[in-house]
Amino acid sequence: MAKGNADVGLYLLSEVQHVKGAAVVGLLPQNLQSFVVYGSAIPANSTAPDAALTFLKFISDPARQSQWKAAGFEMTGG
Repeated sequence: MAKGNADVGLYLLSEVQHVKGAAVVGLLPQNLQSFVVYGSAIPANSTAPDAALTFLKFISDPARQSQWKAAGFEMTGG
């Protein structure tokens, strides 16, 4: 799209919002949205479960929600 090969494209917001020459003009209506959900887990045999948990708490901290939103992601509860 940014090169002029297409007039319209549908992409993940996080992937396209910073592409030079592309402009996000809007999102699909809520009833047409399909979200990619990223899950996380710590394996039972992890050699560093405390470090893994610390990392997961860091990236999922609600205080970072504005940073995730700026990057094109939405946080969900859970």
